[in-house]
Amino acid sequence: MNDVTIAVKTFERPDSLREMLPSIRKLYPEVKILIADDSKKPYVEEIVQGDPNMEALILPFDVGLSRGRNELLKKIKTKYFVLCDDDFIFFKESKLERFREILENSDTELIGGGIVEKSESGEYDQPHYYAGNLVMDSERNLRIDFVPTDQGTIPCDIVLNFFMAETDAVLNKVGGWDPRFKIVEHTPFFWNAKKKNLKVAFTPSVMVNHNPARPQRYFTFRKKRLNKYFLLFFKVMNIRSWTGGWGTRYPHDYQSRWYRFVVVQKCIPNRLAQKFKRSS
Repeated sequence: MNDVTIAVKTFERPDSLREMLPSIRKLYPEVKILIADDSKKPYVEEIVQGDPNMEALILPFDVGLSRGRNELLKKIKTKYFVLCDDDFIFFKESKLERFREILENSDTELIGGGIVEKSESGEYDQPHYYAGNLVMDSERNLRIDFVPTDQGTIPCDIVLNFFMAETDAVLNKVGGWDPRFKIVEHTPFFWNAKKKNLKVAFTPSVMVNHNPARPQRYFTFRKKRLNKYFLLFFKVMNIRSWTGGWGTRYPHDYQSRWYRFVVVQKCIPNRLAQKFKRSS
């Protein structure tokens, strides 16, 4: 696997990273791993010390997912890279050779796999497949038309953030990730890839376990900016609505309560109504 680099962006989740890296090393003792850390107090250098095939990239605090991944992309020297979140855990079905075989024997430039979630029993026994085509209608409503994921290699437009891709194709053809998005970067990346004619596909034959962790500091940063970046998503994409795996969403779903009440529902707050009544 000397032509593959595993790229990981981490933020305020040292325990997740400490669980992830040994799981990779059990399957791939010498694969190159590049990790970008933009935490307030970066921890990645301490975690990777002693492993000559792990490299830490310390970034300014809170640069976000997109910029962090772009910095990783610029550092990758191998033909292929595997994108991973820092809360993934490799297991026997995390066979990167299957990814590489598909890329080498087809015109596919990015191949995605599935993830396995924990059930209430604590076991990883809930496989989750995500692959679809991005469709924009004449009213600028964007949606995912999900495709069957139970056989072979399936061409599509969007997969999960667990994939192997040709480094040059993502760097020079797509241009990486839109740096304006600290989060909510997923669909904009794949929409841009679709416009640039990147050949994307999905295979159910490669899986990774997912152990989501939300320590307080991580969750606070994610939660407090969710509305901001979803609003940016609608603006940048220039869309009226977005239909994914969680139903249809509109810009006003992410506006403040005041905005929804006054602008969307066209109601006047009581204190303003009283003011207008006194002045009339």
